[in-house]
Parts: sequence; C-alpha cells; structure tokens
Amino acid sequence: MSKNKKILTIENLFQPAKNKNYVFIPQLNLFKNTANAFLIIDENTELFKKQFKTIINKKNNIKILYEYNEYKDVVCHSDTKTIDKKISFYNLETPQSSENNISIVREYQRIKRNYQYNIQTIQWLFKILNTYQYQLKTEILSVFETKINSLHTLISDLKRDSQIMSNKFWQIFTQNSTVELNNQILTYIENQKYYNELIMGEFLDLFRTIYNISLNISSRYWKSPEFNTKIDLEKKQKRLQILLKMQKTNKETIKRELYLRDIKSLLKHLIQLKTFKRINCKKTMTSLISWFKKSVIIDQEKYNYFINSPAQTRYIVKQILLKKYIAKLVHKKLLSLRYLEHKDIDELKNNLISRLNLFISNNLSNKNIEQNFNSTKIKKIISNEFWFDFTPYIEISRFNQELFNNQIKNLRNKYRKISQKKLNVFGIENYKEQIKNAKNNLELLNEEFEWKKSLLQSEFKQFNSKHKLINNKIKFIKFYYKTINDYNDKIAQKINNLNINPNFQNDYKQMFQQIENSFNTLKSVAFLFEYLELLREFIFTKFTLSKTNLIKIDLFTKLIQILNSAAFSNNSLTKTFNNISLISRLKMSFLAELKEETQIVFISDDENIKDQNLKSEFLRIVGEIAKKNNLTYTFITNDRSIVEFQNFDNIYVFFDNKLIEFGNKEKIFNNPLHPVFHSWLHNTKGVEFNSHNYIFNECFKYDQQHYLIASNSEIKSLNIDSIYTNLNNIDHDTNENLINELETYSNTKETMIVDLNLIDQIQSSQTMTWEYNMSKINDDEAINTALIDQNSDAY
Repeated sequence: MSKNKKILTIENLFQPAKNKNYVFIPQLNLFKNTANAFLIIDENTELFKKQFKTIINKKNNIKILYEYNEYKDVVCHSDTKTIDKKISFYNLETPQSSENNISIVREYQRIKRNYQYNIQTIQWLFKILNTYQYQLKTEILSVFETKINSLHTLISDLKRDSQIMSNKFWQIFTQNSTVELNNQILTYIENQKYYNELIMGEFLDLFRTIYNISLNISSRYWKSPEFNTKIDLEKKQKRLQILLKMQKTNKETIKRELYLRDIKSLLKHLIQLKTFKRINCKKTMTSLISWFKKSVIIDQEKYNYFINSPAQTRYIVKQILLKKYIAKLVHKKLLSLRYLEHKDIDELKNNLISRLNLFISNNLSNKNIEQNFNSTKIKKIISNEFWFDFTPYIEISRFNQELFNNQIKNLRNKYRKISQKKLNVFGIENYKEQIKNAKNNLELLNEEFEWKKSLLQSEFKQFNSKHKLINNKIKFIKFYYKTINDYNDKIAQKINNLNINPNFQNDYKQMFQQIENSFNTLKSVAFLFEYLELLREFIFTKFTLSKTNLIKIDLFTKLIQILNSAAFSNNSLTKTFNNISLISRLKMSFLAELKEETQIVFISDDENIKDQNLKSEFLRIVGEIAKKNNLTYTFITNDRSIVEFQNFDNIYVFFDNKLIEFGNKEKIFNNPLHPVFHSWLHNTKGVEFNSHNYIFNECFKYDQQHYLIASNSEIKSLNIDSIYTNLNNIDHDTNENLINELETYSNTKETMIVDLNLIDQIQSSQTMTWEYNMSKINDDEAINTALIDQNSDAY
C-alpha cells in the first residue's frame, strides 16, 4: 500500500442486506495519513449516507485501531468505545438543511461540546500568562486602543435604534397605521442584520489580532531572557542546596548521591518500560482472543444466512467449533505469553489461522467425517487431534522477560553495592566561602528578576492610567448589549401580542418569525461579549489564573485556531449557515462533524450534487485539513472521474456489497484483475458475478500493493503470463555466488556444479563425465595417501 503504517483494520465483516443479499469485507486495511476512496461500481451496494457508519459501528465487528508510542511500539485497540472516539463520519447531504445559527456560533458550540480538559495545555497557558502577563497586557491594550472605538460606536448606534423602535412601536400601532408599522419593523430588521454582521466582524478582527500577538509572544518563550533567568535561578538554587549538603557531609558523599539518583531514575524507567510491554502484550493477546470470539459470532450470522445450503453450513460449523477451541487454547497460554512483541503476536495469529484452515481441509474433510454430520464428533476430533506448537512463542516471551529482569537486577545490584561502599574520606571539608558566594549570586539574580518584573509592572501602570477610557468603553459595550437585548425582547413581545389578536394574525405572524430570528442571532453571540469582558478583567483588574479562567481561554484559543487553519473569512462566519456559499457550508459542516480525538474520517458522496468542480474543491480542502491534523480519510463514491483524477493513494472497489479488489490507485486502474471491475472499467459486456458463495473466496496478493478477492477458478482464469511477468518484476533479495562458494565443505564431490557461462568451453557430455571420473579417482587416492601418512606409527 502507499504508506506502511496501519491505522485501522476491519476483518471478516459480514452483514445481511436487502434483497436476500449481504455485505462482506474479508479484510480492509487503512494506512496512516493516506487519502483513500471506496469506488462503488453498481447500484445495489449499500454504503452511502449513514449506511456504512451503521455497518462498521456494529458491536461484534472485528476492528483494530493501531497507535504508535514514543518507544515505537504498536498499541492495538479492539474495544468499540476507544475506536469510536477516533472515527468520524460525514455525509455531503448534511449542509443541505437550513439552519438559522450563524457559522461562528455553530463552531463554538461544537468545540464546547467536544472540549476535553488537557492538564499539559492548561499548565502551558499558565506559564505563558504568568511570564508575559505585562507584555501581553500592554499589547492587548494597544489593540484595544485602535479597534475598540469602532465596536463601541456600532453597539451605541444599535442601542439607539432599538430604543427608538421600542418607543415608536406602540405609538404607531395606536394610530392604526399598519403600513407605517410594517415599514418600521422591516427597516429595523434590516438594520439589525446589518449591525449584527458589522459587530461580529469587528469582534473577529479584534480576537484574531490578539491571538496572533499572543502566538508570537509564546513562540519566543524558550529563547526569552525571562526563561533563561528562571533557568539560572533554578541552577543556582540547586547548587546552593548541594553546597549546603557538602558542608554537612563531604564532596564524595554528594557525588555518590547524584550517581545513585541517576541509577534510580534509569531503574524506574526500565521498570515502567517492562510494565508497559507486559500490559501492551496482554491487551494485544486479549484482542487476538476477541478476534476469534467475534469471528465465531459473525460465522453464526453466516450460518443463519446459509441455513438452506448444507455444504456451506457444514464448513461454517467446522470453523465455529475450531475457533472456539483455539480461543480457549490461547487463553490458557496467556501467562506464558506475557512479553511478546506485536510482530510476534501478528505472526502467531497468522499461523493459527493457517493451522485452522489446514486442519479443516485435512482432519475435518468430508472423507474423514461420515455422512452423518455430528458436531459432538467434530468436537472430539478437534480435542484429540488439533495441536499447535506454542513453544517458540513461549521461548521468545521468556527471553524478553529475562532480558528485562537481568537489566533490572544488574541495576539494583549496582545501586546496592555503591550505596554500601565505604568512602575513603576523613573529616569534613569547608565550603563556607562557596556557600556565601552562591547565596550572594542567588540573591542578586533574584533581585534582578524582581526588579525587571516591577519595572514592567510600573511601565504598564503608567500606560494603563492613560487608557481608563478604554476600560469604561468596554463596560459600556457590555451594558449596551444587555440593553439592546432588553429592547428586542420588548419589541418581540409586542409583535407576539399582535399575533394573538385575530385581526392581525395573518399580517404579523411571518414578520414575528423574521424579527425573532434576527434577535436570536444577536443573543447567540453572547460568548463574544463574555470574552471581551474576560480580556478587560485581565488588563484592568487583579486577574487570577484559575483553572476556570484558563479553560475559558483554552476553549476560545481552539476556536480561533480552527477558524485560522480552515481560512474562514469574517464574511462567511457572520452570516447564517443557509446564506453562505455551498463550498463554505461543506467546509464548515465537515469540521463540525470531526470529533476531538478524530484520526480517521469516512466521507459519503452525495449523488444529488452534480457539480464536479465543487466536489474537487471540497476534496482539496479535506486534503489540506487532513494534512494539518494528521488525518486518514476515505471518500465513498460511485463517481469514476472523481476517483480517477483526484489524489487518492489507495482505492477499494465494491460490487454487490462486496469488496472485490483493493490496493494502490495507479496499479488498480492500469491493471484491473477482477473480471467484473475489468469489464466495468473498459465498458464491455458485464460478467456474471456469483455472490452466493463469496464468503468462501480467498484474498489473492497480486503484488505488494495490489490485492484481489475472488474464487480459485477466477484467480486461475487470470492471464498467467501477466502474473509471472509481474512476479519477475518484484524485487527479490538475491546475491550472486561464485562456483567455489557453492562447493560442499567435505572432500566428496557427489554433485557436480557447472558454470553455464562457460558452457561453450565444454566439448561434450563425455568430456564432463571423464573429468568427473578422474576427479573421483584422484580424490580416492588422496584419501588413501592421507590415511597411510596419518597412521604410519601404527606400522
């Protein structure tokens, strides 16, 4: 396949479908950071919309998620809950529905809904805000100085309009001026929409500017003078602590303590690694047992499907009974297989499956079992005759365990010997002068640090004192926002009262809906005003870096990050979802479906969207998002042109709800193997497809990046010359050997080796025979001579 690190495996997926059909995927591997496509080449396959999600979310499906840790170990997850957190589904029909929420509100609600507390992120925020609080305050205040006036003006104007409308409303109504009332309300709705977009645009511009400034300051943290000063302080504090200890004991004792501390740290790391290996092995072995158990459940579903086919049901029963026995067998060996690596368990699984198939074809063949098919007799044969050699794997596990144990034992012995060793030190050395210097240096550095901090604080206070008006304006913005909502509630209530009146119900019902939508839009962005107030408190008050405040900041930072990474314009974010372009809706709704821990995304095509350019642009955007966030995505479609001309790494071909061929896109399109796919690709007459026994078909590996799932007869009917040509093109690890390297280590030459490059120099086969016989005579004489020489003393 295109990439070599697997991220998800789906095996032996079987599910009954409509029209007495079934979905079957024997094996499907998705690889990390790849773009994939499911190409559906018929009309019966049920993988579109939410159908594929329903299929793979089934509890008893065999799914394995692979993760790679810092030790380069493969961690396997087979539990459904963990896998579901990592997979997201998206349907292109999602943005077709009309929504009144504006885009930024949808994004914020999604992030808030999926937010997960991360202690490392919170600690990092605390460090940055604590270290650069005055620099940040100064920079944010400078941004307020240039941008807050326009926001204050807009809010003031909207508040004035709301107040005027509220006062005029009942006066116009009492004069029975219906036309004027309609005009006033419609004008107010338009003004409200106009101001809403302008206000939210100003907010986004303000917050994005502050975010970029904060990002720039935080990126300099590791190289900043503040950070270096903190490091120097920590170094000097540790040096002082060591000197104080040395004054009470001696230098050699401290050296030993430090050395023992390093050994202890290494020992702790080794024990943790050993524990991780054991837990990871147990998890992977449990996943292997679960594979057999789930496979039994799937086989039982197959049995129910093929209940009227005796030959098929017999084979399935054999598989069920044997898989149950193997699951029990592996479970008994768990304690002996606690330290296997992932590659060893993978090899064990393949060998068990091979042994299973071999046992069914030999020991449980129809020739060996009488016509009276009896499951009790099969169980007895399995228990008496099935055998698998676990010894190599037990030895590997024991070797890995002993390796850890020996390393841990050596470190513990080393620690004990050094700690018990007597030091050849007499008396206590005097470090008073060095302690005095260390204390002075520490005090000077500490005072310098505090002085710089107080200097920044005093500079900020002077700067802050000149901008008290900004503080008041932000307070007024919050107050005006509350006032506007109060006026809007009054206006909405008055219009609603008109709806109750039977004389006006038809005239104002639609108008009430419009004005309610407009008012709700402004209410929905209350979180923008809350964050503005949070920034005001950070600058002008004693702001505490509490967990609650840090989580609020982290939440809003994630929102701005997504808006910037997805390159959303202010114009698209301030409109309602059903009033922006379709490509923007696709983009936003796609982001809205992504979970917090998403690693894999399945996207279902919409046949109603005929615009190829739109789909191509959407896939380009998805590709960019996937690249930035390390996602693996799969596009499910029946559109050949999309799959053929987009940058997909791998494709999986489905026909009649079955996976028939998969691998590298270029190889599959250039050399289609399956007769059905070949005829579809070349628009030739359709080939008959026998789906009844498809679950018994084999996965044929054509080459490293091309696989075919078909019956033996179909595989044999392929172009044999093409297969052999392909096999010859596969790189093999071969070495050229000389003739003398191929000779045996003994003196006997019963096998003659001939260099075919020198065949022209050989006269005839008679010459070869003569040379061979002569060599035999010479060898016999040499052996006899050697025996006489070696035993001459005996005579």
